[in-house]
Amino acid sequence: MKNDKYEFLYNYARASFEDELLRFKNIEEKASRYISLMSMLILGYSILLRFSSSIFFPPSGFLAYVSFVTIILTYISLISSWSFLFRALKFIDMPRMPLNKEFIEKFKKKDLPTNHYTLSVTCSNALTLARKSNTEKSKLLIKANKDIVISLWLLSTSLILITLTSYVKQGA
Repeated sequence: MKNDKYEFLYNYARASFEDELLRFKNIEEKASRYISLMSMLILGYSILLRFSSSIFFPPSGFLAYVSFVTIILTYISLISSWSFLFRALKFIDMPRMPLNKEFIEKFKKKDLPTNHYTLSVTCSNALTLARKSNTEKSKLLIKANKDIVISLWLLSTSLILITLTSYVKQGA
């Protein structure tokens, strides 16, 4: 006995769940790419500071103090965004559709519309859990993105201040 209404409901629920799993994968990939970018940025910035540290450390003069404070703030911001990204990548066990002996035995005993309906409810429950996980990950990614913007502004400002401090020290 076939019932198109329940088959449609099941296909819709399954497609919604699969869309949410794809969204989960996309969030994970984006966070992973951001971590790679931030890691390279932190490494490059650290190397640059290693070779130019004599310009602003120990701070002597107003510009050197401002440079030093900006560098500290830049690192704090970079580490904060890195932290949000790592938390967005935190492992979360995503729900899966059941397929074990118990499920198969129950499936055999029921008619097709009932099975479609039962699977639709299972997909709906799994979708709710997946959306909750994705919402948490998305919030962390949004926070990381905001911190990245701040980090880049601070990084740019600190590089300008380091350059200015260098010119002032050379001129002195």
